[in-house]
Amino acid sequence: MKKILCLVFAGFGAAASAGAQSLPLACTEVGTQLEYADYDSRGALTGYTQTVVAASESGPDGLIVETRTALLDADRRPVEPDKGDDALQTGRLVVSAEGICLRPDDWLDMVSGDDWKASVECRGDKYLIPAVLHAGQLLPELAMTLHIRTENGFRTQVSIRIADRRVVAQETTTVPAGTYETVCLTETVHVKWSVVGAAAQTRTWYAPGIGSVRAEKLNKRGKLESRSELISVLRPQR
Repeated sequence: MKKILCLVFAGFGAAASAGAQSLPLACTEVGTQLEYADYDSRGALTGYTQTVVAASESGPDGLIVETRTALLDADRRPVEPDKGDDALQTGRLVVSAEGICLRPDDWLDMVSGDDWKASVECRGDKYLIPAVLHAGQLLPELAMTLHIRTENGFRTQVSIRIADRRVVAQETTTVPAGTYETVCLTETVHVKWSVVGAAAQTRTWYAPGIGSVRAEKLNKRGKLESRSELISVLRPQR
């Protein structure tokens, strides 16, 4: 269940779009690799995240983009996954004229392992960031429930509420990978499982054709817990 909660916080903040841009605020070019440096609250390097656009194809709702993400430690060695987890994490989002939609059931569809499997069904609002964004804009609050069923018959559910969704700035942002015109979006994600609850604020800077170039996670008191910055973009050779 800890993995489910971590994926929830990580997943929201993975997609955005902007009406004033000719490109969505996501990378859709197959073969492109985005690499991020990850830091803790004190600014110490904790590792790296490498995301590759694995596929991009038209679907009934828009362009379906699939990614593969690998985690490396501070010495660039692959992080050993927990028992039953995949070394590469798969993500999907849908790009359309409406905006960009992240469907949790796409990336939480199956958590598999040697002795534990679970199917996850998402009900409620889809995670959508509209195609028109401007500084000061408030986005609708979202609510959804993940219904989880393990192979041995255990059932549970996780309730998610995403509030305080606001575009706080349109600004120039410089990171090691370069300087970008960005939109900064903040959200507060509330997660409840049984009697256990957690909340975190995310603040993410998105650039056209790239997606996230900088991201921060803050606790419920507004204190920085972790951050990541884009350090390189490798395009496929033509």
